[in-house]
Amino acid sequence: MSELTETVRKMLSQAQVFARDTPFEAVSRARQAVQLIDAALAEAAPVERPALESLRKVTASRLEKYDATLASWRDTVSGRADLYTQHERARILQPLRAKG
Repeated sequence: MSELTETVRKMLSQAQVFARDTPFEAVSRARQAVQLIDAALAEAAPVERPALESLRKVTASRLEKYDATLASWRDTVSGRADLYTQHERARILQPLRAKG
């Protein structure tokens, strides 16, 4: 149990580091942690269940946070891509200079 807790904490710590620059990686780590906890819950003894459920609740809340960060990141990237496309289209539509 303590080994699982340590592994999940490490995964969440890694996810926190990734959250700012690569939020898709943070979401991936958090999802893996939830899957790991779910697998442990399926085989857990009744005594271990409350601790695992508590850990899953914390991990699920982090996953929601990282999902929101990823959605925000995607919106930002999409806005930048649209701006780039508009800029490039405006440049393409400009007449070519005559040589001479």
